Amino acid sequence: MVLVLTVPDVPVTVTVNVPVVAEPDAVRVKLLLDVAGLVPNVAVTPLGIPDTAKVTLLLNPFAGWIVMVVEPNDPSRMVKVVGAADSVKRVRTDSLKQAGVTDSVKIDSIVSDTLKDTDKPWPQRPPAAPRVANKQGLNMFVWNMKYPDAVAFWGMVGVGADGPVALPGVYQARLRAGGRTYTQRFALKLDPRSKVTPAELREQFTFLKRLRDTVNAATTAVITIRNVQAQLEDRLQAATDTTRLATSARTLADRLAAIEGELYQVRNRSFQDPLNFAPKLVERISGLSGVVAGIDARPTAQAYDVYRMFAPELQRQLLALRAVLGRELQAVNAALRAANLPRVVPRAAELRRPAPETAK
Repeated sequence: MVLVLTVPDVPVTVTVNVPVVAEPDAVRVKLLLDVAGLVPNVAVTPLGIPDTAKVTLLLNPFAGWIVMVVEPNDPSRMVKVVGAADSVKRVRTDSLKQAGVTDSVKIDSIVSDTLKDTDKPWPQRPPAAPRVANKQGLNMFVWNMKYPDAVAFWGMVGVGADGPVALPGVYQARLRAGGRTYTQRFALKLDPRSKVTPAELREQFTFLKRLRDTVNAATTAVITIRNVQAQLEDRLQAATDTTRLATSARTLADRLAAIEGELYQVRNRSFQDPLNFAPKLVERISGLSGVVAGIDARPTAQAYDVYRMFAPELQRQLLALRAVLGRELQAVNAALRAANLPRVVPRAAELRRPAPETAK
């Protein structure tokens, strides 16, 4: 049994359950230091045979991972204690600097690669759009050869938002700096081992781009719904008399929540949750992305069938959202005007992230 414990930036006592074993020193603790890609094993004081079925460890702040190994191997479940992502990023950055890595671009690259989603509590921030760094000195940008992804929202789980890979051909990169423009041409070439034809690649690209646009419409709708809901909460808190406003606001909020629940599984908190909660329209249709993009070939007939199965229903929800924002929202804005409060203006921008989950 291996227990991986990510150390937070404050001392914490962790109690873990372990099986009672007969071998001397069967329970031991190892320290794995993750510095600039090097992972040496550093032994820590052995605990020996536990007196009870529990062992308590006092973990102090440091840059690395604690791994507790119990022998013989036991099929007990893995346990994780995760610190805040910012704290993990900070200690890893400090470790790299102490190891002699001074280039800021290299540090950012290493830290970003090692800071996994499991280090971050829900809700995770939407991924930032790729951009070239503008720090002093040499900057590097690696293009993944994909068109932009569909827009993501805070805490989004189980939605394939990838844009399509660009077709083979000649492209150019343009850099504007200091009042000057620099242009460099380059070519994307097909894998020489691939037997796909140009026509099949174009068909695949067209399908994936259409799929990306469909997913983008759904995720944008979710963001818009959450924007309006946040504005409604703010207006109700600011109102001195909610007698007339509360009913229309509640009706609008319920309609919006129903549409959001059809577009996206709002109970998802981790990548294991889709096993417990049925996927909704955007998760279902976006699953085609990995299937169709996984090989250089035209989309299969089944991929088109699945798209035609879910795309019309998704479009009906988008039309329902448009109707709600035109009808129920108009009634709410009339009540807001009577209460001398600002009207609600829908925008595709989240005003605040969802509240993090708390243990109960």
